[in-house]
Amino acid sequence: MWQRALAEYFQNEMGYCETYYEAREGCCKSRPCTRAFDPLLGNKYYLQKGHDYELEDTMQAEQLYLVQYRNPVVALMSFYYLYIKKRHIADTRDNFVDYYNRMIPYCMDFLKKWCVPKKHNVLKLGYEEILKDPLKALSSTVMFITGGEADKTRIQNTMWLMDHDGTLEPFKRRNPLDFPYFDRELFHEAEQRYLEMGHLYGFPTVSLYNYDKF
Repeated sequence: MWQRALAEYFQNEMGYCETYYEAREGCCKSRPCTRAFDPLLGNKYYLQKGHDYELEDTMQAEQLYLVQYRNPVVALMSFYYLYIKKRHIADTRDNFVDYYNRMIPYCMDFLKKWCVPKKHNVLKLGYEEILKDPLKALSSTVMFITGGEADKTRIQNTMWLMDHDGTLEPFKRRNPLDFPYFDRELFHEAEQRYLEMGHLYGFPTVSLYNYDKF
């Protein structure tokens, strides 16, 4: 979603790639990219997307890092459906619980690695923050990338387009109670760890639901 917003805002000023999908022709398959600036495109900026699933990516002092994170409960609800589709696995409660238990450590380790350190070259954006005020979030992102002010008209036009073409709709906040395998104990435990980590290390967090009602 955020790559779409940045591409719309910057147009040809920004190049982009995803090394974990099928690579474009001539892709260097490196991180950071060794072919970021395309003379034919004439881009000033370059965005390389990754999930750091192996937690092996290293932070380079000369690079900027836009770290998008989200409540692990809603993240895993979304990741699960991609997982069973790619692996051709049956959609069952047991398979979800197994996947959930294996992925929660990754979610927490990702937060520790990318959200806990306070670095001048890292901008942390909570998923729920983006949905709450996308104009503010996009403005902050543009200023972080360029080091200057964002063009308010371009910001407004970008978000208007994304809202009206349906890009934002699949990313609206999910209610965990609507999930077919809702498990109060599992979800509450993970969310509490996430909230406590955000409070301890100073990055914004959002609770999805008041689990104490159930």
